[in-house]
Amino acid sequence: MTKKSLAGFPFSVYTQFFWNDCGSMGSVITGLKNGRGSRAYNYLSEGYLKHRVSLGQLPQRAVLVPAPPSKKYKTDHALDFSRALEKRTGYPIVRGLQRVDGLEQKGLTREKRRQIKLNCTLGVPPGLTIIFVDDLITTGATARAAWLAFQKPSAFEAWTLACRPSQALV
Repeated sequence: MTKKSLAGFPFSVYTQFFWNDCGSMGSVITGLKNGRGSRAYNYLSEGYLKHRVSLGQLPQRAVLVPAPPSKKYKTDHALDFSRALEKRTGYPIVRGLQRVDGLEQKGLTREKRRQIKLNCTLGVPPGLTIIFVDDLITTGATARAAWLAFQKPSAFEAWTLACRPSQALV
């Protein structure tokens, strides 16, 4: 597990794996995205949290906010990962983000990804750490959009299974 800093963002990104398109992590993430994930997410969340704790204490009070899906009627992989993390942390899931741009992320350029916009649909009580959950961070644009939607909270982290190291983060 690695703690990454996104250039210009005042929040941390915790990732367990780096995705190399030629390697096995690409196959794992692709398999999870194709709907074969809930048991796998339960297994992966155990290792994820073990490694996350090794980087520093977990927030005392937090909510898990899954990335809203970019496709309708597909498996919601961020929600599946959030459910597995909820079982192990006790942090409640708050589905408080909604896509407003209608952009399908796959294949978007870095510039187009910067245009991703999310709305915050629920308030989060003060004193809670907002943990944005996604399976994969490519450029960091969705995590940044979530941070902006929650009005730039100081207690904000992004948790992801994999990060693409070859992609420059926005």
